Amino acid sequence: MPRLHSLPVRLGARGALAAARALHAAAFVLLAAFAHLVGAGWGLWLGVAAAGALLAWQHTLVAPGRLERLDTAFFTANGVLSVGIFALYCAEVLLR
Repeated sequence: MPRLHSLPVRLGARGALAAARALHAAAFVLLAAFAHLVGAGWGLWLGVAAAGALLAWQHTLVAPGRLERLDTAFFTANGVLSVGIFALYCAEVLLR
């Protein structure tokens, strides 16, 4: 029988959530570094700030033993995040 190989299986819920926090922090730092490197204007910087807020909000929704809002934390926040950054950057480019 095949076994599932995932972070929650290997690390447990607490460890997987800690890994997610670390990866989200790294993603935020990399987004900010990208914005800095390309000389971003207000739209992309606003998107980076919103990304940080959404990533932090995700971690208020779930905890070990409290995973009923995991779909909201993952799918909703990530969908809003990707569309939001794209829209803000497009607005910045169009309004130059």
